[in-house]
This record gives sequence, structure tokens and C-alpha cells, in this order.
Amino acid sequence: MRRILSITIALSLILSTFSIGFAEALKDETVYVSLDHGGDVEDIKVVNRIHGKSDKKYYVDYGDYDYVKPLIDGIDPIIEEDRVKWPTKDLEDRDIYYEGAVDKELPIDIDIEYFLDGKEISPDELAGKSGHFKMNISIESDTNLSTQIQIPLDVDIFSDIRADNGTISVVGKTMTVVFTHMPIFDSKFSLEAKGKDIELDSIMITSTNSKLPFSDELEEFSSEIDKLAEAFDALEDGSNQLNKGTLQLRDGLKELDGGIGNIHTGFNRIGERTDQISTGFNQFNAGFKELKDGMDELVDGVEDLNSRFEDIFGSRDDLEEGISQLEELLRELAEARDQLGEYPEIQEIIGNMLEDIDFDKEQLKRIERMVGELERLYGQISKIDFEEVYSELQSLPANIDRMYHGHTQLTSGLDSLFGGLNSIGGGISELRSNTRLLPDRVGQLAHGQKQLTHGIARLKDEGVGGIEDFLDKFMVEDEDEYKSFVDDRNENTSTCQFIMKTPAIEMKETDDEMVTEEDGRSLLQRILDLFRRK
Repeated sequence: MRRILSITIALSLILSTFSIGFAEALKDETVYVSLDHGGDVEDIKVVNRIHGKSDKKYYVDYGDYDYVKPLIDGIDPIIEEDRVKWPTKDLEDRDIYYEGAVDKELPIDIDIEYFLDGKEISPDELAGKSGHFKMNISIESDTNLSTQIQIPLDVDIFSDIRADNGTISVVGKTMTVVFTHMPIFDSKFSLEAKGKDIELDSIMITSTNSKLPFSDELEEFSSEIDKLAEAFDALEDGSNQLNKGTLQLRDGLKELDGGIGNIHTGFNRIGERTDQISTGFNQFNAGFKELKDGMDELVDGVEDLNSRFEDIFGSRDDLEEGISQLEELLRELAEARDQLGEYPEIQEIIGNMLEDIDFDKEQLKRIERMVGELERLYGQISKIDFEEVYSELQSLPANIDRMYHGHTQLTSGLDSLFGGLNSIGGGISELRSNTRLLPDRVGQLAHGQKQLTHGIARLKDEGVGGIEDFLDKFMVEDEDEYKSFVDDRNENTSTCQFIMKTPAIEMKETDDEMVTEEDGRSLLQRILDLFRRK
């Protein structure tokens, strides 16, 4: 394990010696983090390398260090509160390396869990156990840092190793499982294996800035995604407008339904009135027929009246003659009564007869007077041109008959009209029944359209927006790169990387197995010692 750690640190230091130019002095910042078995921070050390040339007198490194210790001989910094100043003249011959300690939160949150036979177990209890081993590792970060996790497994201890979303390499008896976390979203990784007398070497975790080599292609793709986002904006706006229009249509249909309802009510009232009008016209038509029949009788009556007037006036002479004869008879009876004085009984009978005849005479005179009155009346009537009146009366029944037939046709037409109105009323009733459902149906359509709009917005925000966020994390501009863990004011930092490791899970060694390290240390050994517990 120490050999792997040594190679990793050496490569990071060697690669960090290359720079694009020497126009200014730059700093490479390597953060060494000691984690506990669960991923919590125990200790943080920072090794800085200053390189390049500068016209300035001092290179200023900002940071609240607990201590600063040069890793090369013959150079000391000037420390002013949260500033560490290094003379740039010393950069003419060599790079400057120094170590510092800081106490602050990492930009990465790491959580490691251990399980044996399906139950969570502490790392101390895990050592030396056997069974189905499982490890869960979660990474959370809000930065553009990419993180790689390396888990070395001894194949003499572990078998049936399974690591979803991980890559595996084998060197000798060591199988290394590698998980990679990209700055897209939070990641969770899982490793499972059968273990016997379990021991686990230290887990190595490294984090660096993410910048992919195909950024030009991503930029072009990102441009197309931006166009797609604009199209979704237009689609969402159009869907909103359509939803508003659908709601207006629903409201309009409600007003239409109300108007049709009013028309339907009006037609019902018209239907009631048309029934009354039809009944009245039929009654009027029946009266017309009676008038027609009465006019026929009137013409016949006028003709009969004229004939009777002629009969009355023709018998007047006979009446006058009868009255004269009756008067003569009265005279003769009166004379006979006077001559029969010797016979009083006969005189009495003749007297009674005279009284009766006189009464009859008075009656005849009364009749004569009446005939005179009729004669005078007839004289007035005779002034009327009965032939013309009769002619007009003769034509009147025909005119009334035509009026009757015309009125009958009018009544029939009105019945047809009213029948048509009833049909229209039935159609309006059916139309209202159909339109009454439309506002609710259109309301359901508006609700669905609203859900569609929300779906479009969600697709735009979560789908297209997620792709944009994904691309933003990969397409890191120079000014967006993670510059410095120690202090954000360190703008002239060329690289910043994190090297983190957990302690090994080991069975306790006996005193005879412990070895003592020599005291003499090189620069690389000093860096390695940063991870050793003191």
C-alpha cells in the first residue's frame, strides 16, 4: 500500500512541475487529508509549490495556517497574519516547497459504511471477521471537482468481488476497484465480496478540477441545448396562450349556454302563446262559418219579408171592405133591436151581439191602424232599392265564404307555422342539452392543457435544465476552476488537488511483528509522513 501511495504522490509532484509559461510566479496546492474509516476528516496538511518568475519582490500566499514549515533548507517566509510572503529572488535557482496546516471544511463530503452479512458493522469489529462484505461510499460536492476512489483488495482475502459502476484492475495479488465521481450530481457507490479473515488496506481518494479534452464539442452541443431551451420557452408560452384561449372558450360557451337557455325559455313561452292563438283562430274560424250560414239565412229572410209586406198590403182593401160590411151589419142589428121592443129577451141577445161586434170592430180598426203604420213603414222601406240591397246581399255570402276559406287557409298556415316553431323549440332544446356539456368538457381540456404546460415547464427545467447544468459542470471556464482550498484570494494558483486516505483495517500485530523506522528522511518521505499518525 505504501508503494502505491508513494507512486501517486510522486506523480502528482512531478506532473505539477510543468506549467504553461513563466510570465508570473504560480502556486501548486496539494491538500493531504487523513480520514477516519467513515470518511470524516481527522487532519489536513497542505503542501505548496511556488514556481516560475516574477518581477515582484514577494510572492504572497493567503491563508489562515496553523503553522508554516519550509520543506527545503535555507529559506524562511515572512508571515503577516493571514499572509505568507516568499522572496521571489529564491525562485531563480529552485522551486519553493512548504507545508502548512489548516482547519476548515472540505468542499467534498464523504461517507463510508461497512456491512457484514447484511448488517452494518464498525470498522474495528470488522477486522478478522469472515462473511459477505459490503461497502457503501457516497460523495457530495457543489464544486467542479472530479473525484476518484481507489479501493485495494487482497485476492487471498476477498473473492466474488462485484462493483457496480466501478472499474477493476489486478496487479499481482491486489485487485484495485476504482470509482469515479464526476461533478454532475451526487454519487453513491457500492462494493460487495466474500471475505475471509477480513483486512482492508487504506482507501485512496483524489480530487482535481474537471476539464474534458472535448470541450469544443461540448460547447457546440451546449449551444444546441440553449436553442432547445429557447424552443421550450416558446412552446411553454404558446401552451400558456392556448390554455388562456381554452379558458376563454369555456367562458364563452357558458355564456352561449345561458343565451341558448334564454332562447329555449322564450320558445317555450311562444309555444304556450301559439297554442292560445291557434285555439282563438279556430274559434274565430268557427264564428266565421256561423256568420256565413247566418248571412245565407239573412238573404232568404229579407226576400221572405219583402214578399210578406206585399201580401199584407195586398189584403188591406179586403180589410177595409170587411170593416164597412161590419158597420152595416151593426146598423141593421141596431134597427132590428129597436123594432123588437116587445121582445126584451131578443133585444138583450141582440144587444150582446152588438157589444161583441163593436169590440171586433175596434179590433179591426186597431188592425187597420197597424196596417196604416206598416204602410207608412213600407213607404219608408219602399224608398230603399231592394233589388240593389238584395243584389249586394246575394254577393255578401260569397264574399264571406271567400273570407272564410281564406281564414281557414290562414289558420292552417298558422298551425304549420306553430308546428315549425315547436320543431325549432325541440331543436333548441336538444342544442341546449348538447351545449350544456361543452363548458365542462372544455374545462377538462383546459385542465389537461394546464397539466401539459406544467409538463413542458418541468421538462424544460428538469430535463433541458439538467442537461445545461450537466454541461456547465463539465465546461469549466478558467475563472470558474477551483483555485485554492486554503483561501479564495489565491488567484495565481495553477493547480489544486486533494489526496485523501483512510486508515487500514488490520488485525492487531504482536510486539515481535512491529518494526521501527529509521530516523533519516528524504523530501518524499517527509511528504509520506504527513499521513502517518503522530
